Amino acid sequence: MEELKREARRRLLERRSALIRLGPGRETGEERAGLAEARFQVELSLRLSERDRHELEEIDAAVGRIDRDAYGKCESCGRAIGRQRLLAVPEARLCLTCLLGAQAPG
Repeated sequence: MEELKREARRRLLERRSALIRLGPGRETGEERAGLAEARFQVELSLRLSERDRHELEEIDAAVGRIDRDAYGKCESCGRAIGRQRLLAVPEARLCLTCLLGAQAPG
């Protein structure tokens, strides 16, 4: 599980970096380094699409779960999230059973 956590953290942080630096109108590394942190965060939030903001939030939450040693546990039922699911979706919060149950018409 530790290897899975290390790999998930690496992939999540790579995706986070890509979201922040890619796309129209985003600063280069040198320009970004020159901005005050608060200004950068405000500009970043204005430039990111709603989908990108949501993805960043999910990535940050997953990294937080890794740091708290809560990674890989379903937030709904508490059971383990399958290894294959975590490899495919490292930011997964729910096991497949809970995910599919939440999506079922009811």
